[in-house]
Amino acid sequence: MKYNLLLISVAMLLASCSALPEIAPVAPSEESAIRQQCKALFPQGKRQFVHSIEADMAGGRQTTMIGVTSISSTDLTIHCVMMTIEGLVLFDGVFDGQKIIINRGVPPFDSPSFAKGMIDDIILIFFHPQTPAVHIGTMEDGALICRFHTGKETAQDVVIHPNGSWMIRQYNGNQLRRTVQADVNANTAKRISDKITLNTYGSQRYSLILKRIESHHLEHHP
Repeated sequence: MKYNLLLISVAMLLASCSALPEIAPVAPSEESAIRQQCKALFPQGKRQFVHSIEADMAGGRQTTMIGVTSISSTDLTIHCVMMTIEGLVLFDGVFDGQKIIINRGVPPFDSPSFAKGMIDDIILIFFHPQTPAVHIGTMEDGALICRFHTGKETAQDVVIHPNGSWMIRQYNGNQLRRTVQADVNANTAKRISDKITLNTYGSQRYSLILKRIESHHLEHHP
């Protein structure tokens, strides 16, 4: 009996730890402003970003690469190139809004699963969810939050902390799957962070630290 009670207690503790954070509602007149602040975190139009990427992979593997990412929020397209520090292209791929096309891939960066995971990460970091927020409000620490239902069993929280930093949390059911944390810096007012950290959770954990080298608009480039 004591053993069963212990199992039940542990199960309840794990469930409480994995549950989506509670959202305190705000007055309807405040919702629009919070919705706009959440949307402003994501780049608009055609942009290109160059980052140094420090990757900490499963099994303790670590590597540093250069990533060049071109995105369009208008047609939801992505062109991503991953290179070594010396300039060797490890991966060159395109997402046309429907499918992923691998132009070049050096093993193990040539697999469809790697390409899909990378595109999913880019979408999470740079693209505003395609569905409207279902809950808008504040958290216990005063942070603003917009919650989106991005699939049948998936949800995404966009959180803006009182100090100006922001965070994205992605859930599958009640389980936290990925987080994106953007540090505060001089570019925060422009919603461009010099450092972004992505962490994944589960059996294939990895983390990425993106340090911005440069970014610019591509509106005048076809």
